[in-house]
Amino acid sequence: MFLETTAIVVFWASLSGLIIILIRKIPSLLKIQVPENIPSKKIVIDKIKVINPWKNFSYKKSLAKLLLRFKILNLKLENTTSHWIEKLRSGSIKKEKDFPEQYWHKLEEDDVQKGDNDSDK
Repeated sequence: MFLETTAIVVFWASLSGLIIILIRKIPSLLKIQVPENIPSKKIVIDKIKVINPWKNFSYKKSLAKLLLRFKILNLKLENTTSHWIEKLRSGSIKKEKDFPEQYWHKLEEDDVQKGDNDSDK
């Protein structure tokens, strides 16, 4: 509820700010004179037809670039995952070193003692 109210307040405040700025700029916009020598739409379209950006387009080159980018991305991901695996393995080895060897023997002894106590009850 709070986020919706906040969003609505921000929206209306922004909208009112835009309207105020537009109202203040209208006199300046009306004073601007449009030049008479603007090229017509047909001339612009003809120039666009002459300048063809797809004339020298090579699908093989673009495919090669795309595949190289995927290869680089794959290598970066592989490097990152190998670092993560290395950290996990080193953490596992460290935990094994810190783990006492007598733990299982002590656990068995405690279990045997509990079994003796349970039979006494």
